[in-house]
Amino acid sequence: MAAAAFNDVAAWILLALAVALAGTGNGGEHKRSLISIWVLVSGVAFCCIHVNCDPTCHEMGCRRCSPEHDMADEEAYICLTLAGVMVSGLMTDLIAIHSIFGAFVFGLTIPEGEFAGQRLMERIEDFVSACAGKILGTFVVAMMLMIPA
Repeated sequence: MAAAAFNDVAAWILLALAVALAGTGNGGEHKRSLISIWVLVSGVAFCCIHVNCDPTCHEMGCRRCSPEHDMADEEAYICLTLAGVMVSGLMTDLIAIHSIFGAFVFGLTIPEGEFAGQRLMERIEDFVSACAGKILGTFVVAMMLMIPA
């Protein structure tokens, strides 16, 4: 599993570098190389910040979601985790890397354990399946009724 995660991270980094090197063509070679260096340095800094800061934040959230505390803390932890995924995606989008890379890096920092990984996954599975069901249902009805796009 760790090899697959490393492979995904390497693929996203190489994809971000390839997109940065391709550029838009405006400004000549000098500007294109500066953009690619900016994307590379910012992406590495983003990963380093998440790897060093996120685990401590997740640990604090896990301690508050322990059985001794109220259920409201667990709801807040789930809400903050989903907000963190969105903010991480936004940050990588601002860096000019695809937003799913930020969500992936944030997901890598979630610790495994009863109060973090497992319970979070159980709660989010319901949300994802409900959203997927509604999207798929809407798509199927639209296709059956031949509604134009």
